[in-house]
Amino acid sequence: MLKRESTWECMAKFVRAVFPMLIVLRLADQKEPVMDKLYFYVRRMDKTLNQSKIILDDLQHNTHEISWRLLSMIKDDESNDYDDSEASDENNDNTDSETDDEASLGQKVIDIWNKRRNKLVNDFAIAGWMLSPIPDIFEDSTANMTGEHRDAIDRLLKKMFATCLADDSDELALTMNTFWEEFEHFKSKSGQFDKSYIWSSQNRDLTLGKSHLWHKKNSYVQTKILGKFACRVCSKIVGMGSAERNWGDVKHLKSDKRSHLSAEAVEKQATIFGASSSETWIQNVTIFTNSSGLTFGLS
Repeated sequence: MLKRESTWECMAKFVRAVFPMLIVLRLADQKEPVMDKLYFYVRRMDKTLNQSKIILDDLQHNTHEISWRLLSMIKDDESNDYDDSEASDENNDNTDSETDDEASLGQKVIDIWNKRRNKLVNDFAIAGWMLSPIPDIFEDSTANMTGEHRDAIDRLLKKMFATCLADDSDELALTMNTFWEEFEHFKSKSGQFDKSYIWSSQNRDLTLGKSHLWHKKNSYVQTKILGKFACRVCSKIVGMGSAERNWGDVKHLKSDKRSHLSAEAVEKQATIFGASSSETWIQNVTIFTNSSGLTFGLS
């Protein structure tokens, strides 16, 4: 089965159809700050949904619908939330189940994506997208920014810098106006951002996608509000992957006999244990290249 070219062609089409979704999944598992990239790839997935549906429906047809039946078993994360109004209407339930059973593979993927999309799009993700200096994201936010996106930044600015200020206070007005003035300079590459070297393709912070470091060097000191705001927004990680890995380290150390370890001692030992495990794994990695030219790392 795996040696057939048709199998790999089928898998290549499937990966192509859901590739932006896989990137979003990878972002949520990274230890690095990627808040400025999240909304960009969510938008990319939204744009490719129709084309992805065509590809996935074609795959389903060519494989005679055998390989995709497990999707009908996938339930939404919120399905455990009991709703009396929905439970009381049996006709609606039957209609929904029939519609779900009849949905094509592409439509099922779209439904799964739409149920989770709203949890990915928040004020932090939108603000990171609008403040990212990475060329592709910078151009995308410049061309597609709307009033709703600016409202998201207003809410986040007030929450982070002016929580105790009244909506009609002069201090809040000064903070908002200062930020948007600096933001216009940022987007037009003028004022304190009128320096060709900070936008150069040779700038490692841009090529490596380190927006928070770029702002730390080029806007934190040069601006009053935007730099501090951008550093805090762009330096956030997206998912809980790091927390899960750290908790795994803690479970190795905090056994039954050592259950009374203090938080400070656990933190120090977990840090040492995690660093040691990473070094051991790197030393045992074997790199090989398969016949297709793809490189993998296996321990």
